[in-house]
Amino acid sequence: MTNPSVWLCAVLLGLLAGCAPKPVPPRFAVVTDPADAQVAGGRTIRFSCNRGLDREPVEYATKLDSDCPMKQVDGSGCLATYEVGQDCLGGKGVYTVTAKGKGGTTIVSKDFTLVRSLASHEVLPDRPDPLPGAWKLMDTFDGTVEKKTNLWQGFIGTWTFKSGSCQVEPGPEKTLKLSYKLPIGSSQCGFFEYLLGGEGKSEPVDVSGYTSLTFQLRSADERQHKVRLEVVQWDKLAEYNQGPVFTGKEALVAKPYWRRYEYKLSELPEGFNLKAIKSIGLSLDGKDGFGQDGAVLVDNLAFIQ
Repeated sequence: MTNPSVWLCAVLLGLLAGCAPKPVPPRFAVVTDPADAQVAGGRTIRFSCNRGLDREPVEYATKLDSDCPMKQVDGSGCLATYEVGQDCLGGKGVYTVTAKGKGGTTIVSKDFTLVRSLASHEVLPDRPDPLPGAWKLMDTFDGTVEKKTNLWQGFIGTWTFKSGSCQVEPGPEKTLKLSYKLPIGSSQCGFFEYLLGGEGKSEPVDVSGYTSLTFQLRSADERQHKVRLEVVQWDKLAEYNQGPVFTGKEALVAKPYWRRYEYKLSELPEGFNLKAIKSIGLSLDGKDGFGQDGAVLVDNLAFIQ
């Protein structure tokens, strides 16, 4: 005869097993950085999986299809960062994630767009020789660094923030060498050039007749360095006439070869007064990484008509 207590335990265990939730397939969304899923040639896009509160163990398999060559530079599982080939002229792509869990398999795809250039700037190859006639050269760095005065008679200087340090000196092949030290993550520094005026005496300059700003950039020490363009508006009422500052949303990576960058002035923030520009420069930020010190070379800073 069956022991009543054993029988009761068996019944309860059966009921509990019947009430236990059944495993479900993984639930997640694929997200990108940048969030708009648009990436240009020479830039990177990062994919990751947002699983919300789902914490069940999952095995991932990923696949990337693209109209342009792309190389994975880091990541594992669902997380991956890809660099788009420099020569990409645009197209489409899709990143597909297959996730296997106890409850089954889920497949999620994320479409992304390949564009020829980012909204703020266009990356162009090499150093033109001879320089195009449409360029209005602001600085060729041929003797101007020593004089601290560019071709437009504007002062050349540096600035620092939170223990950062920047120094400019003549570089090889008649270039500007910008050396920096960023001892902590919040350190910043940079160099700037007034469009007109001596030290502490900047004057507003009208550049509304130009379409773009261009310059050339490379690493000075065979390492990679991240820099950002800065454009400062002149303000009569502000201290040091320092008006609104535009800082490039994406850092430019100086590599051990020359790259030319071209910024469209029409992409500056709405309300930015192109008829009163104070200075143009490059900045470095400890938050961008790539080391605490180094040096970059700059050449042929010009506006394009």
